[in-house]
Amino acid sequence: MNTKEKPKILVIDDDPICRKALSLLLFNNYGCCIDAANSAIETLNIINEMAFEWDYNGFDLIFLDIHLPDFNGDVITNIIRKTQIHAAKTPIIAVTGKTSNTQKQRFLSMGMTDILIKPISLRKIDRIIKKYLAF
Repeated sequence: MNTKEKPKILVIDDDPICRKALSLLLFNNYGCCIDAANSAIETLNIINEMAFEWDYNGFDLIFLDIHLPDFNGDVITNIIRKTQIHAAKTPIIAVTGKTSNTQKQRFLSMGMTDILIKPISLRKIDRIIKKYLAF
């Protein structure tokens, strides 16, 4: 990420309240440029459309709800990792309400980078932003 540019973040969640809350926290507190999707199909459409833009460098961070109506998080993570050159190293943050150590390890083994456990708070977001972006 160029330090002069605002971070580009993709928020994927089928719950409109969670999607809006996370997007607003990221925009209002960090000035991030936000794209949002409510399904895996919409996510892939956004990524594929952006890939044709001449200045597209991918997203700096992706927040991905584990349970989407069309695909689970492991499937969409796998598709993103294998088909999007710019997303091979993009941090993908699993967003979930599940907290067992077994589930956490499963998410990480699926190619996700970290986990954000609901309910979402500014403190939790701040940890992720500072860990993965230049803030």
